[in-house]
Amino acid sequence: MGCSILRKKFNESLFDIYNSEELNIIFYRVMQNLTNKSKLELMTSNYKLGNVKEKIFYEYVNRLSNYEPIQYILGNTIFNNLEFDLDNSVLIPRPETEELVDLIIKHECKKEKILDIGSGSGCIAIALAKYILRSNVTALEICPNAVKIINKNASKNNVEIDIICEDLFTFQSKSTFDLIVSNPPYIVYSQKYKISKNVLNFEPHHALFVNDNDPLIFYKAILNFSKNNLNVDGNIFFEINDIFHHEMIQLVSKYRNFSYKLIKDFHGKKRFMILKKNT
Repeated sequence: MGCSILRKKFNESLFDIYNSEELNIIFYRVMQNLTNKSKLELMTSNYKLGNVKEKIFYEYVNRLSNYEPIQYILGNTIFNNLEFDLDNSVLIPRPETEELVDLIIKHECKKEKILDIGSGSGCIAIALAKYILRSNVTALEICPNAVKIINKNASKNNVEIDIICEDLFTFQSKSTFDLIVSNPPYIVYSQKYKISKNVLNFEPHHALFVNDNDPLIFYKAILNFSKNNLNVDGNIFFEINDIFHHEMIQLVSKYRNFSYKLIKDFHGKKRFMILKKNT
């Protein structure tokens, strides 16, 4: 069956779940995966799938109709122009987190020793190791399955990073760092009703949600860790929940040797906090 007919059937099956822009992106990701052809090649020729590939195509459509994310179906995603393998033991990297990485790359500060806390697929740690020359990056992650994925993604992208499988809340280290970055769980359980099915039904809840009675618990732990493990003039880069930006300011103000600034994401939400440890 030709590409044009497949696209029509694809859109008809999924139009009530995805908007037209999403359908276009997902369709070409599926077809590129099945054909190893570029998007341009697929757009300029009515490429046909054989029977076996066509059967896989409709299996993908069925899974998509059940709200399963395309990244989990294909087992990979693109983040900061790098390819990452992933499964449902780790979060799918978001465009906002790409913004966070770009902020770090462009920020003028010392970046020789970097710690990524709650590394997940390793996307932040690996992208920083790839794009910041002479950096020494460590990824801290509690989930053993995620650690396997980080190792695989580091090899895939030809970078060397240190990986530690430990719980942030009990982690102790004699090492000090120039920069700490974290995108920890920051959605409170009371916000679950706002979360779309493709996220709620498939992505790991432990990496998404935090208890309403202590929504800043991860940030507190990282700030406490930084007392002894972040160098003077070092920086912390947080991705945060916009609804708690006032609470984050109050929290940071308790640590008198830190200055901070908030930065909006491309949606105009206060999504990032950059802290500097002063003398």
